[in-house]
Amino acid sequence: MHYKNTIPKRLKSYKEEDRGHTTPCWIWQGYIDQSNGGYGKCSSGTGPYPVSSHVWMYEYFKGPVPDGLELDHLCRVRSCCNPDHLEPVTHKENIRRGFLRRGVVSSRGERKRVYDHDGLLPFSRIVLSYRESGMSFEEMSAKTGKTQGSLRTAYYRAKMKLSITKT
Repeated sequence: MHYKNTIPKRLKSYKEEDRGHTTPCWIWQGYIDQSNGGYGKCSSGTGPYPVSSHVWMYEYFKGPVPDGLELDHLCRVRSCCNPDHLEPVTHKENIRRGFLRRGVVSSRGERKRVYDHDGLLPFSRIVLSYRESGMSFEEMSAKTGKTQGSLRTAYYRAKMKLSITKT
C-alpha cells in the first residue's frame, strides 16, 4: 500500500535523535504500543486498524515491503521510523540479527555462551546456589540429571572464577 495522500501530518510525527547509528533515528512521537515491543503505531488512513509507523514510512518513501519479508531495524531502535534504517529481510534473518546484536549468537550463527555479571554460566550459578544451600552432589545429580563429576567441575570452576574476580 502506498500512502502518499496522507503524508504531510506524518512528517511532523517524529523527532530526529542520535541513537548511535550512522545517521539520526526518526523517533516516532505518536502512539507507542508497549504491549507489542515498543513499535510506533498510526492510522493507515485507509482502514480502521492501525499500522506500524516504521512500515508506513518505509512504504511511503521506498515502496511496498516485498511479500514474505519484514522490516529489520538496522539501528535496533523499535520506535525509529527512518526508512534508511529499515531493510526488508526474512523473519528468520530478522531474528538472527536481533540475537547477533544482543550477543547471543556469533556472526557465524553459532550460539554463544551467556555469562552473568560475575562471569559465570547460568548452570554454574545454579550449582553454586544448590551447594551453598547444603545440597550434596549426589542430590544435585538426582535433581538435574547431570553426573556428579560434571556438577563438581562446574562448582569448583565457579568457585575459582569468583575467587579470582574478587581479588
